[in-house]
Amino acid sequence: MALFQYVCPRCNKYSLLSTEWECTNTLRNGQKCGYLIPRVLDEYSAYVRRKIEKHTQEPSIQITGECSWTRTTEDYLLSHRENLACGTLAVDTNHPSLILFHAPHGYTSGSYLLRADAGTICQVSAVVTPLTVPLGRFHSFFSDTEPYWQIICSGHDMVINQPNLEHPETYEVYQNGSLKCSFNKEQGTWEVIDD
Repeated sequence: MALFQYVCPRCNKYSLLSTEWECTNTLRNGQKCGYLIPRVLDEYSAYVRRKIEKHTQEPSIQITGECSWTRTTEDYLLSHRENLACGTLAVDTNHPSLILFHAPHGYTSGSYLLRADAGTICQVSAVVTPLTVPLGRFHSFFSDTEPYWQIICSGHDMVINQPNLEHPETYEVYQNGSLKCSFNKEQGTWEVIDD
């Protein structure tokens, strides 16, 4: 399971969160924050709901570039949560960013990618979540796995740390307590640490 050491969107304090762990920070009124990564559409911010809407409707023919979608909101939400729970961490070396990717539901029949410039629509094999955004803006899109994705780690005990006072310019990724990758979003640079 991936764990995210990010600023909680509710209490604005660093917290260790996952698809199953809620924020345990204490609010000013003494109560526990309790933020949990959203499970249903209404729990997401308006920004993320617009992204979900975009990726659950077949795009119009007038678009340029690429656009991906899946058939239903339920399929999107399930794919997104599965990716956050058990995705593989990689660096997209073509568009320097830290991503999680996972094959949605273990099959490819429900997600598509329109490449407007080529005039093609194809089924795709992965759901992708960029991680170099605030936690409250996590959203996914659909793609094929790409040869320019440099795999960092997968499996259990993965912790992705947002920049903080200790490492103000870099995201850090740990697995089993060992630093695996340091990623600087502003410079588009990264370092992979081998065991």
